[in-house]
Amino acid sequence: MRKLFAVILSIALLLGCFAVAASAQADVTRVVATFYGSGAQGFSWYTDTQADSVVTIDGQVHTGTSKRFNGAWSHSVIVEDLVPGREYNYRIGGFEGVFKTDPGRGVPVNFNVGGDTQATNADGFRLAANIFGAAFRAYPDAGFYTILGDLTQNSTGGEWDMFFDAFKGVNAKAALMPVAGNHDGFLKWGWFRNTFTLPEQHNYTNLSGIYYSFDYGDAHIAVLNTNDWFHIGTVQLNWLINDMSASDARWKIVMTHKPVYFHHEVAPDCLALRRALGPVCDMLGVDVVLSGHKHSFTRSAPLKGHGMADYERCEEPLFTDPDGTIYVMPGAAGGRGGGSPTFANIAIDGDALRYRAEIYDRETDTSSLRDEFTIVKTQPNPPVAPTNLPTNPLLLLPGQLFGFMRSLAAVIVVDYFIGGKIVPLVMELF
Repeated sequence: MRKLFAVILSIALLLGCFAVAASAQADVTRVVATFYGSGAQGFSWYTDTQADSVVTIDGQVHTGTSKRFNGAWSHSVIVEDLVPGREYNYRIGGFEGVFKTDPGRGVPVNFNVGGDTQATNADGFRLAANIFGAAFRAYPDAGFYTILGDLTQNSTGGEWDMFFDAFKGVNAKAALMPVAGNHDGFLKWGWFRNTFTLPEQHNYTNLSGIYYSFDYGDAHIAVLNTNDWFHIGTVQLNWLINDMSASDARWKIVMTHKPVYFHHEVAPDCLALRRALGPVCDMLGVDVVLSGHKHSFTRSAPLKGHGMADYERCEEPLFTDPDGTIYVMPGAAGGRGGGSPTFANIAIDGDALRYRAEIYDRETDTSSLRDEFTIVKTQPNPPVAPTNLPTNPLLLLPGQLFGFMRSLAAVIVVDYFIGGKIVPLVMELF
């Protein structure tokens, strides 16, 4: 009996060792770090076979979960109780990188941002990665970077592999806080939430992307999902109002894929978004809205109570206590812009927010200043009363349906026929 037990134990140990070896040899791909909350960091990656979900940070091992998705294994780890404002080294399989935690209020911070990368081949993704590589050379202290949606063209496994292969060097330097675009969210069920570990809101709205928020220095940043209900539905709008009104941050920033304001806009989904989100930004005192989608480089003057009116590009360099929100499109961070690719850096230091946009030169792999503006606050924004609006998607479903029909009707009747946008729309389509 003892001999039989010994044989069984030996076989079990042998199989265990084989499993550990197989786990250690699993091919690790698509590694990315993200902010998850105060003192918390998220990590995501894929393996081609089932393996342990393990992240090693400064020698300490942290574990998470995995699940089967699109023929591979998607891994997610959330690490909490990290020291604010500290740089950490981490390792996942053979991938090694660093990340910086949010330093908290009162500390100067900056981050890099670009529009759509949206490539379909390795060369296109390498160009996008080179642009952000230049951004981190120009602003090496940037704590994270953002792509404002459409990271890929078709959101296929092959395109995501090419994206992460090209961005290995960038992702080894800093966290990525992504925005869901229509090309990698709309009808691409589950891709975004299985690619990034983010503090998403768990309801049906995030099937086509993710919306979430986080603090960074003196800023509170809300990242929206504009694939939601033609524009943005009641559930997400109520969440945004609750989220922003609860923050005491000096600066409020919103990131979207589709733009709220774009000069001479005729696209129906963007016009509907303007109706839904513009008044909410007015009410919440949002300072800056960053958007992609149009592959264009433009910015507005501070807008408040602007309604459905278009705007012309603003070039003013300084705004002191502006009464309104500045809507910015930093241009495509890839080959989709039709001209020179661009990126931007946003720096926040107490009472000042500085935006610097740079043109990327493909021939020299360098960048040069294209545009700059600064917002200065001599007094804080008026406080917004905290709200607790309902966000239950089932209870709000009738309102979502009614809001969708009302927005569609308003765009068709008011904007296109009464507002005269039907002719520009036809000209743009044909």
